Amino acid sequence: MGHLYKDRREKAMADAARCLANHIMVEEPVKSFRFHMHYVDKKVTRREQGAYPFLRVLPPVEAAKFTYNSFYAFTLTWTPGHMTIVGDLGELTVVHYQAMPTLEEACNWLLSPDYHYLLSKTKEQRAFQRDETIEDIWRCLTQEVADSQKALAEETAEWEAEKPKWLKREGMTKREFEQALKCWNEDHPKIHYGFRECPRPSHYLNRAIWSEAEEFGWHVPEGFLWLARLWNHLRDVGECFERDPNFMLTDDGLERLKHCFEMWASSRAEDELIGMMYRDVGYDDYSGVYEYRSQAFFQIAAIQHGARMILDRHFAESKVAA
Repeated sequence: MGHLYKDRREKAMADAARCLANHIMVEEPVKSFRFHMHYVDKKVTRREQGAYPFLRVLPPVEAAKFTYNSFYAFTLTWTPGHMTIVGDLGELTVVHYQAMPTLEEACNWLLSPDYHYLLSKTKEQRAFQRDETIEDIWRCLTQEVADSQKALAEETAEWEAEKPKWLKREGMTKREFEQALKCWNEDHPKIHYGFRECPRPSHYLNRAIWSEAEEFGWHVPEGFLWLARLWNHLRDVGECFERDPNFMLTDDGLERLKHCFEMWASSRAEDELIGMMYRDVGYDDYSGVYEYRSQAFFQIAAIQHGARMILDRHFAESKVAA
């Protein structure tokens, strides 16, 4: 280890001497601002004059002491093209040479509401968000269910409005009415809406022409294909033990399926979750949820807070003129 350290140190020194030999030094304009709170220590002094029985109570004297408090203290330092925050909030540097050539321009540009854009000008990287990805996957797989349920509700309302009546005055017999009622009941929208068991294909040719809606041995109602594939996957991995997929047609059933999915997904790696979407569910072009750290958002907000204070104190006249 000592030999490696010595070789690398000597190489670094030689490279620096060779590459930096023609550098010149110029003084860089720098502005630095400290932001912190003051703790107000109030003190009330009681005053008396004389002695009993001639004691006189004078008005109390109030005093306040403003002491430095480092809670959430930070420093903003600007150089052309850079704004750096350091302190209790951590360290973050925003870099944009064209947007921040002067302090005033830097402060105005940093007030952009697009935090993603501002964070893209730092060294921060978006990280995989497991919990948000699990929620997003569930949202993607159920996005068509609401439309399907709405269509079912509309069809059911129309079906209920067409309920046959016993038209005795028009000569309808009881038998005719019962026959019409039977046909009406057999045409209930939910009968065609649910999962229906289908025979599995017997040979390759049948399998090749088998519709997607019947790939599990079930006819899948419209809007439930993604969930049916998820249910099938969770059964294969031993996370869901429901044998009849019709349980998914109720809100309680959807909650049970979601719970099974969350239990399975909570211990899975990033590539397993994304792979499940395109491999087992067949949902193409899914990439998961990636976001910057919450602390990085807070640092940008603190930079903006400081930028407003700098503008108000040092550039108020230019704001009025504008």
